[in-house]
Amino acid sequence: MQPINPSGQPISATEAYRAALGRFREQWLALLMIMTGYTAVSVLSGTATGPLGFLLQVLVVGPLGFGTAYALLTAIRGENVELNQIFIPFQRCYSQSVWGSLLLSAALLTGVLFLVLPGIYLAVRLVFVPYLVVDEELDAISAFRESWQRTGPYSLEIFLTMLLAVPLMAIGLAFLIIGFLPAAVWSGLAVASLYEEISANHGQSTPAQPVTGAGGFRATPPS
Repeated sequence: MQPINPSGQPISATEAYRAALGRFREQWLALLMIMTGYTAVSVLSGTATGPLGFLLQVLVVGPLGFGTAYALLTAIRGENVELNQIFIPFQRCYSQSVWGSLLLSAALLTGVLFLVLPGIYLAVRLVFVPYLVVDEELDAISAFRESWQRTGPYSLEIFLTMLLAVPLMAIGLAFLIIGFLPAAVWSGLAVASLYEEISANHGQSTPAQPVTGAGGFRATPPS
């Protein structure tokens, strides 16, 4: 596997997107299928109202979002992406994924309610929570603490990476949903690349392990 950043230093926002684009080209089909599945479930669950809608968001959509982040991280590491990786949180850390997703949503909503800037700041500092829960198997509270600590010195790079996602999403929406999905994958890969580089500098990042089993199959297009 070729390193994302041979210099060993945290990559910038533009370099993160450059690295993400390279990984996207390698496994575009599997990544788009995963993002399509996650988006479809999110949209369908959003049509449910009342307690059912809340339960679907907490018990299904949240863990699927963590699984999607893990699949993107796998791609960044140069490992083969498998469609069933989106379900890894259900197998490995379901309760912590539910709890972490719920706490993360509550924290970001609270930040937005206290004007927009606190919400943006919390989004930057807590962006690594899904990776820490699924990849490093931390409990939700520990993942919050570790994300806060790990993102501290690199908040500007993370903020710029997330900020660049806004025009990407806007352009994607201009080309209807078909354009939104590649933009979501690309920006997600860029954030995952920052997690990988920053964690490697902290000596924390470990290679993703492919998951196979019933229903598991590779979706990488032939080269």
